Amino acid sequence: MAVEKLIPQYLNLDDDERILKAFEMVNALNVRVSHEEDGDAGVIKNVEGTKSVPPKDSEVDALPTSGMNRCIGVCTSEAHKCVYFFIYNSNGSHGIYRYIASPGTEDSNVFEKVYENAVLNFNMQSFIKADLVVNQNGEHLLYFTDNRNEPRKLNATRALAGGYRDTINNGSFAEREDYLSVCKRPPMDPPALEFKTNESRRVNRIKN
Repeated sequence: MAVEKLIPQYLNLDDDERILKAFEMVNALNVRVSHEEDGDAGVIKNVEGTKSVPPKDSEVDALPTSGMNRCIGVCTSEAHKCVYFFIYNSNGSHGIYRYIASPGTEDSNVFEKVYENAVLNFNMQSFIKADLVVNQNGEHLLYFTDNRNEPRKLNATRALAGGYRDTINNGSFAEREDYLSVCKRPPMDPPALEFKTNESRRVNRIKN
């Protein structure tokens, strides 16, 4: 008689234990479900031990040295071998960082600063839920919310490359919020129109 092997694959904290499926778990401490493509996908493995990870640039990417730092959310990407994590700082130097885990590359096993600013307005007791979307240009778009601020979005690739205007760091509080807000504010002033004659056009297509 064949033995049916059921391997737990998902953590389910919502449903009653009596109606859980055979491959669902109610507790998963210090384990992870493998996503590797070498035949081990879906296999439960122990979480590896922790070790100190240095910043990519000790002067630019290091965590704030003053105040207390606490990680309040992470967003992982198995496909791109990186982890984005969100740091609360008691002095207001809240930040978003990226850990690079690409074996064989020069920048493997280091972390770098994506964005640090008080406008993030993190709270030590909050939990940040984040998702990563990769657009058609290969840019990493971070969408995150903490049930405290408006839903936010940050182009991590652009931020790391210095592609944003300087006002995202040094502008007014409202200007910095506009860069991060998913729900863009409508313009406060009406558009100004002016009609001019273009002598190079033979047909006037403006009507009414």
